[in-house]
Amino acid sequence: MANQTWLRLYTEITRDRKLRRLPVSHRWIWITVLCIAKESPKPGVLLLSDNVHVTLHDVADEACVTIEDVESAFQSFIKQEMLSINNEIYFIINWGKRQFLSDSSTERVRKYRERKRECNVSETPPDTDTDTDIYTTTTAHTCAHEDVSEETILDDDFKRVIKHFENNVHPPTSTETDKIKDWLNEIEADVIIMAVDEAVLQSVRKMSYINQILMAWHTAGIKTRAQVEAHKRDWQDKQKERTKKASGARDKPLKNQLHSGRNVDLSKFYDNLNHDGGG
Repeated sequence: MANQTWLRLYTEITRDRKLRRLPVSHRWIWITVLCIAKESPKPGVLLLSDNVHVTLHDVADEACVTIEDVESAFQSFIKQEMLSINNEIYFIINWGKRQFLSDSSTERVRKYRERKRECNVSETPPDTDTDTDIYTTTTAHTCAHEDVSEETILDDDFKRVIKHFENNVHPPTSTETDKIKDWLNEIEADVIIMAVDEAVLQSVRKMSYINQILMAWHTAGIKTRAQVEAHKRDWQDKQKERTKKASGARDKPLKNQLHSGRNVDLSKFYDNLNHDGGG
């Protein structure tokens, strides 16, 4: 488990335009939100436990400010795209980009670095000029395929996602492009593509809806294609089981459970995505 007792605070925070537009009290509340999100079982998501979300009253208590101040601050955070909300659970936008655990953003980059290290491992120097020729040729041949930068790998993934988005939704706006870049720091490109396919399947071709799908998967710890496929199989199995056990009673809506303060099974996110996409 990652260390939850500290978070990254960048010196540029004093010059951040979004923060400087906020009242001083709101800035303190934002720092409090970052601390709560760091201690969350799902870093970046405001949760007290896996199934219990943080309320505005919790934030007010933690920051020692009034609930009115927190309500006003959260409205500003959402307006300035610092926070997003899905089924009354708050997510910090760009958390993975700013509070990353390591320099590896994708499995492909991790493997690239491992191969790069192997190519840079020191070997016993050759004893003769002939050995030198053989050694140089062999080393060059072995590592020739590594002559590609980490940025190139990420750029290829980005281009692939953008092309798929454009072909199935619409040419992305600059805001949508930025969101896709942010997601690529968190999850595999294939996962974003699968979210686009899911939106197309549901006939909701909107970035906001795709973002809801990705947030739901991310909350469940899903970051790879294999994990998405396993999640969908599990969801389908649960749907079949519910059908078998149906006795006429309908499940209580997720939103009502949140209002009542009862524990919520986050696996239901996928079932309860709002198809109107929020615009």
